[in-house]
Amino acid sequence: MAIDLASLASVGQFTGLLQNKKILVIASLGANYQAGTPDTALNHLEPYLRAIFGFMGITDMSFIYAHSLHKDNEAREEGLAGAREAIQGAIEDW
Repeated sequence: MAIDLASLASVGQFTGLLQNKKILVIASLGANYQAGTPDTALNHLEPYLRAIFGFMGITDMSFIYAHSLHKDNEAREEGLAGAREAIQGAIEDW
């Protein structure tokens, strides 16, 4: 049975020590795991990191993916361009 760490925190079972912090995760991926794609269900990175950092008290998390890096050149360039744009936006908003 899996323990939902975020649920425990929400009912006051424990309090993480890193509250009021935020984190930006930038990851490169061989496939495209964005919502609405066939591989969406295979994105285990984001739920895992949300659980681990949530346990520590960090709930303000943003994810930027450079996706499709294992695909053809067009898909790879599209994934990299999207990541560059998202990173620039994160820099301006941080």
